[in-house]
This record gives sequence, C-alpha cells and structure tokens, in this order.
Amino acid sequence: MGQTGVKKDWNLLLNTLFLNLNFWDTVSTMAGEVEKPEKTFPLAHLFAMILTCLGYLLPLVAVTGSVMVDQKQWESGFMAVAAEMIAGKWLKIWIEIGAVLSAIGLFEALLSSCAYQILGMADLGFLPKFFLT
Repeated sequence: MGQTGVKKDWNLLLNTLFLNLNFWDTVSTMAGEVEKPEKTFPLAHLFAMILTCLGYLLPLVAVTGSVMVDQKQWESGFMAVAAEMIAGKWLKIWIEIGAVLSAIGLFEALLSSCAYQILGMADLGFLPKFFLT
C-alpha cells in the first residue's frame, strides 16, 4: 500500500515498461545492411529514444493538464477519449488512426527483423535451404 492507501500494481508497471521498450534489440538483425553500424546505431538509438520519450511524455502532460477525471478511467484507449474531451471528435479519430498506423509500423518492423533472422539461420544450416529464397 502507498501513502494514499492505494495498492500499487508493480506487475502491471513492469509489464507496461517491457512492452513499451520492446523491439529496441531487433534492429541488430539488420546491422549487416547498415554502413558503419558502430557509429550509426548509437546515434540512431539516441534520437529514437528522445523521440519516443517525447512521443509519450508530451501527450501525457497535455492530457493530465487539460482533463480532470477519475484515475480509474485511465485505461487502454483513454488518450483518444481525452482528445475528444479536449478538442472534439475529429482529434479522437486522428489519434485512433495514428494508433492503428503505429501498430502496423511496429508489426512491419518486427516482421522484417524476423525475416532476417530466418535467412541467417537458413544460411548457417539451422533451417532448410528453401528459406534462403
């Protein structure tokens, strides 16, 4: 229990952090396609980390400063609901479209990295050669 008497769900926090920080390692499977990866990757990761943090923090600060609601309403999809409360239906729709496009982008990135892993395993003989084509 915390100071306010609310039980903290540490499993949910760690699960959420893991989910949000997933996929950072999958870029390594494509390192062979990048010129000077020892210089490019650290810089790319730095910029990606900054943009990711801003992408989470700016909307969160905007919503928490604009909308007064019960904390129990903060669940999956609430940012779109909050956007509707702040600016109307049009912003909710754009947030939802952005969420769908983000999910598609994450899926495509993961699919690309997994394809490289399968190719590498087939090249080393761990999978049948027909995966090389």
